[in-house]
Amino acid sequence: MIISFSGLDGAGKTTQIQMLLEYYKSQGAKIGSIYKHFPDIRYHNKLELKKIEPELHSCDVILMRYRLNSNRNNFIMHHLEKGMSQQHLLSTIAALQGYQDHSELNKYIISSLLSDNKTVIFDRYYYDELAFKYVYGCSDLILENLYKNVQDADIKFYIDISAQECLQRNQSRPDSNIPLYQNEKYVKQLIERFDDITKRKHLITLNGMEPKEIIAQSVLKYINIYSFSKIF
Repeated sequence: MIISFSGLDGAGKTTQIQMLLEYYKSQGAKIGSIYKHFPDIRYHNKLELKKIEPELHSCDVILMRYRLNSNRNNFIMHHLEKGMSQQHLLSTIAALQGYQDHSELNKYIISSLLSDNKTVIFDRYYYDELAFKYVYGCSDLILENLYKNVQDADIKFYIDISAQECLQRNQSRPDSNIPLYQNEKYVKQLIERFDDITKRKHLITLNGMEPKEIIAQSVLKYINIYSFSKIF
């Protein structure tokens, strides 16, 4: 089962994911995390991925990223994020490289977890790639074709916050120097894009302005509804 959390930086994805992991842990599940091995979400070669697969496979619930950043992707995104001016060519290259990085992670880790019916919780999914790369300048046609064969999440959440709240929350975050989070115009464009993706891909919208405990209750409600429907 795939559970995904999408949204702007600062929306509360990490908080909700950690609360969900704690819930599963309280139910006796063994928890694994890609961040234990790649805390900076960056990897250098596929051998690193192969090495950790057995440990993650021994877990019941695994926290995963849609992709890890290869050295090349890290270089591309550094220049793309600093520019922030509708760079069609560079954003397209970034989208292609990001998909390649996902494919490698999927080949060596994700696919085996899903084939063994593990619960995989994604901190961002391909919906976020569709949103961010579009705002950076990649065309919707390229993005939709690139990700058309990626498996949809079984339960897909989008945590919604306002542009003003996003800017305020990101003032103290590590990414606060990225132009995207210094300009309300860019943030509003990203929110509009997420709104469109949420409608087209049928994501579940959660109000990120509500108390974290209330949001967590909603998350569990939808997960329980899905689990109940699978029984019958």
